[in-house]
Amino acid sequence: MVIFNADCSRVVTSSAFGKAKKGDWNARLKVWDAASGGLVGVLSEHTQPVYVLDTHPRDRRVIVSAGYDAKVCFWDIQTCSVLKVVTISFATDLRLLPVDFDARAADILDGKFEPDGTGFAGTHKNGWLSIVSFDYRRDRLQATHREQFFQTDARRLEVDAQSNVIDREAQLPPHLVPQGLLCDRFMTPHETQVAALTDVPVDLMPLLLSDSLRASAPEALEPLSGGGGLV
Repeated sequence: MVIFNADCSRVVTSSAFGKAKKGDWNARLKVWDAASGGLVGVLSEHTQPVYVLDTHPRDRRVIVSAGYDAKVCFWDIQTCSVLKVVTISFATDLRLLPVDFDARAADILDGKFEPDGTGFAGTHKNGWLSIVSFDYRRDRLQATHREQFFQTDARRLEVDAQSNVIDREAQLPPHLVPQGLLCDRFMTPHETQVAALTDVPVDLMPLLLSDSLRASAPEALEPLSGGGGLV
């Protein structure tokens, strides 16, 4: 990974090739002088490979790095010092089977500063998106549903006689199927809905939500053959 800072006076590199000994990743994030090519300093905080580097859109001194250690680090590259470290983790979900648990789920694979520099968004190995915010939006983000899927996101598809991909149940192209209510990853509708995000008429939403929650309740699900459990 190679980036310039906002005024192109510094170059930051991250090397993650080959095997490294424990702690060796600390020496692989470096700051260089863009004019002379000389080494300015080493940024020591990460303990795993770093594949995310981004420069602050307004402040030439600030960059962000993130990596497989689930750390988001904000740096002052003028002094080669860390400004803030955010370590992201996920609680164990008891609804998942042990075989589905991934101890490296929080590894950060990609990320970017917001255009105005007031936050950073990163994606994880488990498909989640984390947002680190520095302004008034923090409270609003915390009130947002952590899992956001629509009822039709996991519906089965098939190929029709004309080789078109269609929704098996509706017999329509997926983009023409009403997306329904906002759900968690297990397709259980959230008890509070954001009308602007769904295509469900406002007057029908309470009835549809009630029916959907009743249908997804544990007692309404048939046990799996040979053991039982929730689907």
